[in-house]
Amino acid sequence: MLKTRVMAFGAFDCLHPGHRHFLQQAKSYGHELIVVVARDVTVAAVKGHQPRQPEAERLRQVKMLPWVDRACLGEAGDKYLVIRRFQPVTPPGLVVAPL
Repeated sequence: MLKTRVMAFGAFDCLHPGHRHFLQQAKSYGHELIVVVARDVTVAAVKGHQPRQPEAERLRQVKMLPWVDRACLGEAGDKYLVIRRFQPVTPPGLVVAPL
């Protein structure tokens, strides 16, 4: 059987129930959920301000969620590198959350 790898992206700043629900739903689309946490510099560029929590803390919190199989920080330069590295099955293997 083909294993479906799903990727979800987001800042996940101050992880809240909405984030948890989003990631649970993302996991329902496949066998493996990989979560990419936005770098501080990316959050600042997109939102216009620094995140309230540093990237290492946001990553730590996401990794603790039971339905997350893997979590990593996004790439500051080549934003598509992480997608090429994990090669999710699409569609529906790519799930995107607004920062």
